[in-house]
Amino acid sequence: VSTLPPLATGTTSIPAVNDAIRKLVADAKAQGLNVRLVEPTLTTADLADKIHPTQAGYEKLAQTWYDALTAALPK
Repeated sequence: VSTLPPLATGTTSIPAVNDAIRKLVADAKAQGLNVRLVEPTLTTADLADKIHPTQAGYEKLAQTWYDALTAALPK
């Protein structure tokens, strides 16, 4: 998977980075690579300062990754 191009800093670059990641994953899947996009859904209530997760936010992140990893395991 290719690397992301440099983007401007600041909160306005977040949607652009997210879109670039989604495109990279879609391109990799189209090439037959075994990739999975994991997108946790945090709310502002899960962020202590609108940037860093609270304990509940970290728990949601951990559960999202755990679910994605266990779903990828052979049955």
